[in-house]
Amino acid sequence: MRSCYRDALWAMAAAHPARPPLLPNEGFLEAGVVGVLGHENDDASLLASLALDEDEEEDEDDERVALDDDDETSDETSDDEEHAESLSANEPVDSNDSKNDSEKKETSESMDARIGFAFAYAITNVVKNASLPMPSTAFWCRLVSPSRAATAPPLDVKRSSHKKMSKLFAELAKKGWLTGKEDKRTKEFVVTSVCRTHAEITGLLSSHENDDGEDAFETARDAEARTQETFDREAEKRASMYTGAAFAAFVSEDTRHTPPPLVVEERFRAPNSARSVFERLAESDSPSYKERFAFSPDRTYTRAEACAVAEAYCELFLDTTPGSDKRQKGGYITLDTTFCDALFPPGVLKKGETYPTRVRRADALGSLWLDRFHRVWFLRRGARSVIKKGDLPPVRVESERRGGDRKVTRVFGFETYLIDAEELRETLARVLATNCRVEELEATKNRAPGAKAVVAAGNAVEKTSFALLTHYGVPAVHVATKDVFKGKGKNK
Repeated sequence: MRSCYRDALWAMAAAHPARPPLLPNEGFLEAGVVGVLGHENDDASLLASLALDEDEEEDEDDERVALDDDDETSDETSDDEEHAESLSANEPVDSNDSKNDSEKKETSESMDARIGFAFAYAITNVVKNASLPMPSTAFWCRLVSPSRAATAPPLDVKRSSHKKMSKLFAELAKKGWLTGKEDKRTKEFVVTSVCRTHAEITGLLSSHENDDGEDAFETARDAEARTQETFDREAEKRASMYTGAAFAAFVSEDTRHTPPPLVVEERFRAPNSARSVFERLAESDSPSYKERFAFSPDRTYTRAEACAVAEAYCELFLDTTPGSDKRQKGGYITLDTTFCDALFPPGVLKKGETYPTRVRRADALGSLWLDRFHRVWFLRRGARSVIKKGDLPPVRVESERRGGDRKVTRVFGFETYLIDAEELRETLARVLATNCRVEELEATKNRAPGAKAVVAAGNAVEKTSFALLTHYGVPAVHVATKDVFKGKGKNK
């Protein structure tokens, strides 16, 4: 009597990718497992009979398949031969194989030429004097190797005529491309200075420039930077898809994942009192200013653009003090009715004060002009954006005492900077290694309903503000801290 069992454990171990070299014991066959603990003659007969059954089954299957395929073989033979010939004639050559063959066939002269050009490009465009002296290995890896053409294979000193790095740098120092010395401790060549005006260097670079004097190729460093930029944009796009606790879980899987960078842009919208200034500039006949500015009171301007509008009006329509430089700090300008109404609209001057006729040029083009504009803030984080008018409220980080002697840290006002409450709670819990929770805030005159606050156990005002600066990119001027436990006294 014979028993046969499938070995599931053996099949699992054999399929494991990290399996060690395995050899089956006696009795572990491909079709099953048989016992080998009895007499030797019985064991041999069992194994032989099992092997015989397997051979008979295989023979029967082979005969059945052969009978089925006899009819189709004769008809398909000619077609298969013609198809094989067409495939062999039209089979594409693998690009990697061709590339490897070209690398193998590359001569030492061509490798010397590519290394020389990479050195010339790195010395002229990449090397900074502040980074010298630098060891030769670091000079090669950081500066020279990334300066090769993006489509060319990597540089290899062993395939050149120099064979060794020390001989290569010694030859370049002999030519006068660079200067250096041997380190007494490591016996390595150290580059101390480079010669960017060498005749051979300028000749090599000029041969690879186009008609406009620009480089006609892309280096491996530029290609890698472009690839990294594309990868960062894709990562930012993926990160913007997660919000709240989902983003916190997304970050916890890989600590390299950070929120998309916060972009804060301050712009100015012209007030109604300054519309006449824009209208006069739009009607002016000066083509230079029309090309530089789109004088429209309905659009927003940066700080520099808003000041440039006032400067254009002063240069076109106002008289400056004779004998004084227009850009001099102490220069004065004489105001006309239009510009005076723009600088001093109703409500600015107190009762009884008269309108000035002359003001300092720096004030007229700076604070007096910009203070009349309405501030508009554009905030963007990944795919989310928001527009805020007026002054931008800061994120407040405060410490307080609760339930006797229990200290906590409260963070609120972060919604303005596109930070989710659950996401901030998960981040602070990980950074501070403490318990954090989210609380609802009561709506007030300056606080919209639905505002939330994150409360962290313990006094961690400095660490929390640092996390807002580094992790979320909130500007330091927009983070307000209040630590009631700081300093000496009973609240310490």
